[in-house]
Amino acid sequence: MKRERVCVIGWGRSGRGAAAALVERGSQVIAFDQSPLAGQDEVEGVEVRVVPDAEDLAEQVLASGCDLVVVSPGVAPHTPVFSRAREAGIPLWGEVELAWRLQEEGPRAGRPWLCVTGTNGKTTTTGMLGSILRAAGEDAMEVGNIGTPITRAIDSPATVFAVELSSFQLATTHTLSPEAAVCLNVDADHLDWHGSVE
Repeated sequence: MKRERVCVIGWGRSGRGAAAALVERGSQVIAFDQSPLAGQDEVEGVEVRVVPDAEDLAEQVLASGCDLVVVSPGVAPHTPVFSRAREAGIPLWGEVELAWRLQEEGPRAGRPWLCVTGTNGKTTTTGMLGSILRAAGEDAMEVGNIGTPITRAIDSPATVFAVELSSFQLATTHTLSPEAAVCLNVDADHLDWHGSVE
């Protein structure tokens, strides 16, 4: 998959992690965010554009000529950038999908991911899983929604990842294939993002 020019949508931890991983691998990255506070945390070599209007942001993403769009978890699937990228035939991934693909293309391909999702209890369970793995002698690292963006960890020497994944992150994964995964529970939460219980 060509990743010469990538648009990163959302300039939080996940967006900055994705941008840094892409720049390190030779991609040209343009970042977009709707918040006027975006861009205060810089990643060398990344242009950050603040575009408050969601429709205008989607237009600018298309006009930038990106080969790939990487969205941060907070960007809901009903925002215009999703439909516009789909209509234009531009692949749209989340930061987790990007991390998986970068790992599997690199020298650490095959490193296991053990994934934890669910409405409640993810962080506690992921932390416990990391502790169990280290007690068993693994060089384990807790990543994902627990605090460390996984794109920041893929070049680490960790032998296994305990990965906390939110439903937001899972919505934009396509090829992720963990060694094992668990869904702890499902409750009617974040309906503004999901749109409905269904």
